[in-house]
Amino acid sequence: IDTVRFLAGAPYRHIRFRYQAMPALGPTVANIYMECEMASGTMAHINFCPVTGVIIERATVSLFDHTFFLNVPIWQAYDSPGRLLHLEHGAVREDIDGGSLEGASEMYVASGFYGENASFFDDLRAGRRPRGDIRSGLQSVEIADCLRQRATEYTA
Repeated sequence: IDTVRFLAGAPYRHIRFRYQAMPALGPTVANIYMECEMASGTMAHINFCPVTGVIIERATVSLFDHTFFLNVPIWQAYDSPGRLLHLEHGAVREDIDGGSLEGASEMYVASGFYGENASFFDDLRAGRRPRGDIRSGLQSVEIADCLRQRATEYTA
């Protein structure tokens, strides 16, 4: 959710949630599909699919003349060590394989948590306003709460 907002360069405006419930596996088990519109007009799709033929978390972010495909590296699953592919006008502009990143064998590094925290503390030490703060993280908490409550829509 945070990475899509970062790649799109804008907060979420509206999200439609769809759930593929798996009640035989537990009362809250479901594959989750999010169709997102960002404040900039950018569209994104996020899928959290723990109960399919493969455990995946994937996102597609579509901007004017640019598309990002994100394969999140979760739990040493199928998409591990992760990948971020950026295309512009149909050509590959950047292709980052998570395995090529320093420390990528550690899940907290590959998932970006370490880098996000390190950047925050580096900014504080340097006297800069951190890029991410409580305000920027609040929307992600609201969206996560929508998922927890199995909401069908979110509007900022």
